[in-house]
Amino acid sequence: MFSTLKAYTALLKSSKFNSSRLDRGYEIMLNSNALYTVRKLIRSICEYEYNKANQESQKQIFKNLKVADLAFFNAQCDTNYLLTSFAFNRAVANYYYSGTNFIFPLNKEWQSIFAEYGIVTNRNACSFLWKSYRGIIIVKSSVTYFKFLLTTILEKLRKSKKVNIKNTGCANVYFYDIAERNLPSLTNNIYEKNIVTWYKKIVLKNNKINVHHNVTNFGNKDNIALGYKFTYNKSLFFQANISTELKNLFWWLHFFLKNIVNSSIRIYFLVNFNEILKAKRVNNLNNLELKSIVFNNSIGSIKPLWAVLLERSDVRIDYCFYACYAEPVDIEGNLPIDGFWALATWENYYVVDEYQKNQ
Repeated sequence: MFSTLKAYTALLKSSKFNSSRLDRGYEIMLNSNALYTVRKLIRSICEYEYNKANQESQKQIFKNLKVADLAFFNAQCDTNYLLTSFAFNRAVANYYYSGTNFIFPLNKEWQSIFAEYGIVTNRNACSFLWKSYRGIIIVKSSVTYFKFLLTTILEKLRKSKKVNIKNTGCANVYFYDIAERNLPSLTNNIYEKNIVTWYKKIVLKNNKINVHHNVTNFGNKDNIALGYKFTYNKSLFFQANISTELKNLFWWLHFFLKNIVNSSIRIYFLVNFNEILKAKRVNNLNNLELKSIVFNNSIGSIKPLWAVLLERSDVRIDYCFYACYAEPVDIEGNLPIDGFWALATWENYYVVDEYQKNQ
């Protein structure tokens, strides 16, 4: 198995791998219609994950969050991180070129789906890589959380200002991870047209808006006459209280140990360690005068756990496609919902035109 894993590692290092093999593999896929086969295969995996998550336990983890929510979130992460990666594309191209068994991080259920489409997998290598992938995700999640905890302690020592969203007479709207170029600039007392001005006009019916963002050194000042306020927040929801954070950490450990015999809950809690505690942090917020959170399609189809909780606390969650080319139909004209979007849990979508609406 060592030699097969070495070959897989070579796929990830394009500089050490013969790119002509990949080009030839892609050419074979196009000529044999294998590209469409892979597209259908991915769709089948997403449908399998959807059905599996839909049958998951409705046991409540804490207010507004159930085990089934973790199942959907985990399925979205696994399918998006693995099946949209360059490594997956290279592995597929190499499979069609070399004729050797397919090598990629796949669990037993996914391997069975691959077999249904005539793709022969190296079971031992795929299973080993899947376990390795899970191990890496667990480590990354833990490191991310404890880096956050350390930062929280240091900021507490510096007495950093706590975020507090109050009613200011404007609709408080948080534009998640918005780029500076997408915040409106003022010219001749008119704001340029972009996602913010569009949202204010269409969704808020031109009511006043307080634009919450995390763009440092944004130069625009408030213009109440035109109905705009701008508020910078380095981290809108996630500046934790240290004592509360430690309580959340002990809560996680208690829930994990209490349910350790349940294999599903055990893996969900380990893989999503950071995301669960982030959601717990958001769930503890009180009197949050926030009207909505706006996501754009650059984040993909994965809905954060903390957004699920806020939505159930009557904060509106909107997903905006600001690009006309986003999510075209596939080769046979099938809609995007048949693929990764089958696992998406967004409820409110906004599109730019009728063509995109029909997708």
